[in-house]
Amino acid sequence: MIKILAIIPVLNRYPKETIKSLLNQTIKPSRIIIAAGSLSVCQECKIHGIDCIYVKPNFSEHVGIRVAKAMNIALQSVNVNDYDYILRLDDDVILPPKFIEMCIRENADCVGGSGCAQLFKVSTFIKLFNGRFPEVVSEDTYCEFAILATGRKLVKWPIEPIYFIKKKHSWRYYYEIGYNRYKLGYDFIHILFHLRHGINYVFYLIGYISALIHREKKYSFANNIFWIKIKEIPKQLKEFLTSPSKFSNLK
Repeated sequence: MIKILAIIPVLNRYPKETIKSLLNQTIKPSRIIIAAGSLSVCQECKIHGIDCIYVKPNFSEHVGIRVAKAMNIALQSVNVNDYDYILRLDDDVILPPKFIEMCIRENADCVGGSGCAQLFKVSTFIKLFNGRFPEVVSEDTYCEFAILATGRKLVKWPIEPIYFIKKKHSWRYYYEIGYNRYKLGYDFIHILFHLRHGINYVFYLIGYISALIHREKKYSFANNIFWIKIKEIPKQLKEFLTSPSKFSNLK
């Protein structure tokens, strides 16, 4: 029997719909743990019989770092070696009933597309990350790129998660994401492509340029990612030229 550990980081909202979608899976997680930044959420989890770990949030840190730290504290309450997969899941998505089943069929080291839903093989998670989420900005992207750069199998979701809450982020969020993209190995052309997504991505560009000027130290796999991204430029250029710009719409 396949054993799956699901971890959901939340701040101050009980993820009722997300949990419901997990319990409706054709292959259900063996255990669900909520890493919550609110004692009231923990209390509601207790009422519903869901494991919850309270993690006091440090709002001076980027949300990506806070999320990674919260999930790592939650992982301290389990032995990850007891599981075959770890499902990292945001609290603003609903999974279609066959999501986990179809992801497992891919037999990949990671099935993802963004941090909203990532299914990791525990063996890969332990080997590459020592059984802990990297406590960096964009830890979800870091994990996927580390897997890709080391030649392991990374695939896109065979079926898309459903977002039911639209999140809003500050300019600093985009700045730090852009800064981190430099460390990950992104080329400058790819950064420019992101401008089509909206005006907030100007700060994304500024963050990248700032890291470049400061000659920020890149991650160990950044050179591999650079060449992977360079090969993607023709495809990205086609999408850039044909897809409608959201620059005037994103606020």
